[in-house]
Amino acid sequence: MKIDREKAVQISYFLLRVVSGLLFLQAGGLKLFSWFGGMPPEFPFKLFSEIGLAGVLEFFGGSMILLGLFTRPVAFILSGEMAVAYFQGHFPRGFWPIVNHGEPAVLFCFIFLFMSAYGGGEWSLEDWIKKQKGKPLGPREGKNPPVEASGQEIRTTRIFDAPRDLVWKAFTDPEHVTKWYGPDGFTMTLRQMDVRVGGAWNFIFHGPDGKDYQNDIVYVEVMKPERLVMDHVSEPFHRTTVTFEEWGGKTLLHFLMTFKTLEEQERVSRQYGAVEGLAQNLGRLAKYLEAIRN
Repeated sequence: MKIDREKAVQISYFLLRVVSGLLFLQAGGLKLFSWFGGMPPEFPFKLFSEIGLAGVLEFFGGSMILLGLFTRPVAFILSGEMAVAYFQGHFPRGFWPIVNHGEPAVLFCFIFLFMSAYGGGEWSLEDWIKKQKGKPLGPREGKNPPVEASGQEIRTTRIFDAPRDLVWKAFTDPEHVTKWYGPDGFTMTLRQMDVRVGGAWNFIFHGPDGKDYQNDIVYVEVMKPERLVMDHVSEPFHRTTVTFEEWGGKTLLHFLMTFKTLEEQERVSRQYGAVEGLAQNLGRLAKYLEAIRN
């Protein structure tokens, strides 16, 4: 059985984040609200005490880790809390964690340190907010809207009369992508296509004017068959985000190009014809999908 490694990593990290957040939420609830039996009598609740501050960090920090909201800064703070807890409460009892009973503090310290670098990941609230913010409105009455250039972005939405898995393959399979990708009159020489996070996509466009255009792309996110995020690391520099949605047996595709500045977007639109080129590109995809389905 073939295992999708990217999906396995996403699921594993999701479970790690949720379980860690839930455990910390419980620890904070025990200190603040006497949940799960509460603290012993010698530890009365005082908000501005050391145990009270720990309870606040653990309850609210654990809740945010569980939801995946502000994950990086919250996880960094909780990692620091666990480091303080270890050296203040456990290390004086002995050097080794197995002797001073500080194993949970050490483990959580490094788990949260990792989360502070990784972020919320898939299925986190912050990832959902990011996707909603960058998602164009869907077509109305089944009509495809025009390509729009506004601010730092060039975006559009299209409905393709093909299942989502097939549209995903058209974007990620070398056998498909070389047959449609590019504006009208362009052909492609594919050098490399490694569809994974950190993988490279290198190709040369051969324009109808006889000029060659080198394209170097790095995959930032690959969530099969829902989302692709790619950085165009050769001129013109930009980030492309493509999302694929089920749409009653068809595919609703959102295509977003993000540039560093408004001026850069306007330059690329003017110099390269990016707006017209994107419309032609997706038009070629529609014709290609129709051809391979018939």
